[in-house]
Parts: sequence; structure tokens; C-alpha cells
Amino acid sequence: MRKNGLTPALIGSALLHVAVFGFALLKWPDETRKVLNAVPVQIVSDMPALAPAPAADHPEMDETPAPAAEEPAPEPTPPTPEPPKPEPKPVPPKPEPKPVPPKPEPKKPEPKPEPKPAKADKAPVKKPVKEAETSPLDFVKDLSRSSSKPKSSQDPNAAKGTSRTGTAQVDTGPALNGLVAKLQDLWNVNCAAEGVDQVVIKMQFKLSNTGRISDGPRWVNRNNDAVWMAAADRADAAIGKGQPYTELPSELLNQQITVNFIGKNAC
Repeated sequence: MRKNGLTPALIGSALLHVAVFGFALLKWPDETRKVLNAVPVQIVSDMPALAPAPAADHPEMDETPAPAAEEPAPEPTPPTPEPPKPEPKPVPPKPEPKPVPPKPEPKKPEPKPEPKPAKADKAPVKKPVKEAETSPLDFVKDLSRSSSKPKSSQDPNAAKGTSRTGTAQVDTGPALNGLVAKLQDLWNVNCAAEGVDQVVIKMQFKLSNTGRISDGPRWVNRNNDAVWMAAADRADAAIGKGQPYTELPSELLNQQITVNFIGKNAC
């Protein structure tokens, strides 16, 4: 085979010449025998030229050495894996909100007690006499007795009026009931006053032919108690406010009429 135009024979010849030339250049020690006369020697190679080797039966193959197998590229160093992220700490569960206790219902304000009227300095309340506990329909009860003691200013026809009064007690009952009911409604007594339920006020008055007050009214059972006096003033005002009493029959006109204002009946 040829490689770059050189045969093995040529290579061997070249090597031999190099060896001989090198051997000649070696310096031998002086102990070697001396050559008296140096004869130049010409080395002639008597080696026949080597014929080129016959071609092999098999087809000529390229003796070019197969390229060395490429070394596999070193595998790239895998990147250092990142350290795993620390797992987040579990969030503790939020505590369940405590149930809000229901707000207590606001207490209803207790009604303030009505202030009691200041107690006025007064004399002890006198117990009403049995005569004062009579029905409010009692009127001119003692008219016959009082007529026996006529006053200087009394009408000269008082005796005649007495007989009319006696008849009126029987015939004018419904009219008197209406009069008492009317005055009871007009009597604006202070029921919150202490002791007003024990008050009995006897009032007398006389009506003219027109139904207006011609005499009185006046208190029959006057009392100096402050509660009694306040209730009596309101009874006086009630009689004046109710006139004219045109609804009354003529039998009750020009006659003395007595009306009892009883506190426990008004409150």
C-alpha cells in the first residue's frame, strides 16, 4: 500500500543510511587501534530495489485509519437543584368567634309617681256628721224648719214657698237628678289631693225665674281644712258655670236648693 508516495522499502533504506551515518559520527576512544592510512570507502547499497508488493486480491481499501471515535461529550453537569422551599407553616385556624350575648332589652322606664301635693298646715280633718253622708239628691231638707225662723230679708211669701218646696221633693225628682249630675260633671275636683275622698261640701243657692242664681251659692258646712277649701272653691265655680238652669221646672225656681258635693263620688 502506498501512503503519501513512500513504500516500505524506501523507508527501510532511509533508516539504514541514517544509522550508518550516525555510527560514523560516533567518536571512539583512543584505545582503538589506529588506522594508519584511511581509505575512503563508498558504501554502495547492493540491496535490490524491492519491487512493490503485489496488490492484494481484495479491493484496495483505504488504509486511512478510521478517525478515532469521538469521545462522547461529557454530560453537562446538571445544575445544582435549588433547595426545596420550606413548606409554609400551616396557619393556625382562626378561633371561632364567641357568640355575642344578646343585648338585654332596655328596661321600660317606670312611670314616675305623681308628686304628691305639699301638705299644707291644716287642722285635723273633722269627720263629717251623719247628716253630711246623705245622698247628693238631698235638697232643702230643713226648709220647713228654717221657714219657722224667717230672716229679716226673707221673702214675705216664705210660708207659701215652703209648701211649694214640699211638693217639689216629690214632683221634681228627675229634674233634681239631672241638676246633680250636671254639677258633678262641672266640679273639677283635684282627685290627687290627699284626703279629697273624705270631703263633703254642702252648698245652697236660689234660682230666679230666668234660671240664674239670685242668691248664693254659700257653704253650709264650712271647714278650714286646705283640701276642703280648695274643693269648695271648685264647687262654687261649678254652680256659677252651669247657669242658666233653664231646664229646671218652675217648681224649683225661687226656692232654696241644697246640693251635696261628695269627693268619693267624684273620684
